[in-house]
Amino acid sequence: MKNFLNDYELIYSIKDGNEKSLEIMLFKYDPFIIKYVTSLRGYIDEDLIQEGRLVLYNCIYDYSERSPHSFFSYFSMCCKRRLRYLAFLEDRYHKTVLLREIDDPIYQSPIDNIKKPIIPLIPLKDELDMKIYEECIIKGDRIVEFAKNHKMDYNKVYNRYRILIALISQNL
Repeated sequence: MKNFLNDYELIYSIKDGNEKSLEIMLFKYDPFIIKYVTSLRGYIDEDLIQEGRLVLYNCIYDYSERSPHSFFSYFSMCCKRRLRYLAFLEDRYHKTVLLREIDDPIYQSPIDNIKKPIIPLIPLKDELDMKIYEECIIKGDRIVEFAKNHKMDYNKVYNRYRILIALISQNL
């Protein structure tokens, strides 16, 4: 007859250095990690699954027996937060790369080098928005330098920049 251990016994065993208990915990929680990653991304993302395993490993060593929550609720909360954050970062990176590739000279023909007006992705309110769009978003200039060059308040430029980025993100 097999001897089944609960999470707490496995955690104590892992903290004592038993590698077999760690394998059991990984085997036990792998389906949860895979199911959550699949529901989050729509496909099996091996990088996020690996991150979920690392979160499990860290949760095992960080979990306190005095915690009012069960290990599963502690782990699931940590795992969901970390994987959602990483998925958000990955999506934001791909959107940024996509925007940069549109203006990359590699993707343009010689005819594209002719100076033509920049057509923004969103309707702009005034000339300040157009300048911020051209210099900070398209060319990639820093907001601080833009504010200094145009002798404007940094906070005003930063707020307008954030509004433009939010509008672009909504339209993508």
